[in-house]
Amino acid sequence: MVHAIEAYTSKFQKNMLSDTLAREALKLLSQNIRRVVEDGNDRDARMSMLLGSLLAGMAFTNSPCAAVHALAYPIGSHFHVPHGLSNSLMLPHVLRFNREHAAAAEMYKELTPLVFPTLSAVQGTDVNVMADGFYQLALDLQIPTRLPEVGIQSKDLHLLATQAMKVDRLMPNNPREVKFEDALELYSQAYNC
Repeated sequence: MVHAIEAYTSKFQKNMLSDTLAREALKLLSQNIRRVVEDGNDRDARMSMLLGSLLAGMAFTNSPCAAVHALAYPIGSHFHVPHGLSNSLMLPHVLRFNREHAAAAEMYKELTPLVFPTLSAVQGTDVNVMADGFYQLALDLQIPTRLPEVGIQSKDLHLLATQAMKVDRLMPNNPREVKFEDALELYSQAYNC
């Protein structure tokens, strides 16, 4: 899902093809993730997850990933946290950070009903609805939501921020510029939430 969201909101190379792929990926993934977790033998849901993953991969091949991935890489490389989990840990915080960027906020409003249709029907399409939805999804799927749950201590946050700022292949693609202090604050939020 992060691949699709970041492809859809990337500052550079965003295009009609990446947008179409990202939207379709998000529909498939969001409609089937709970089904797959609840019943690993649900072949239709698994097939939809595989297709959604493929489409998301094609989306970010055409429009690159951004700050969520840049912040996730040091978590994975230094603490051996799986890629998907490290992205999940950072996603809600980056979504909220990017809401200050008007164009990103509008794009998130377009995606929120695709990912969380029931939630957005009740609470609206503000980026906070999406961020809260992903945080709750992680809780529901019983995966970690805080950095301490994967062995990261407060003393490690400076190292993570330093390393994330070196991911210059991805960080500039974020809709809102991320400075070192921002990266450190995003890690602090993921640590304390």
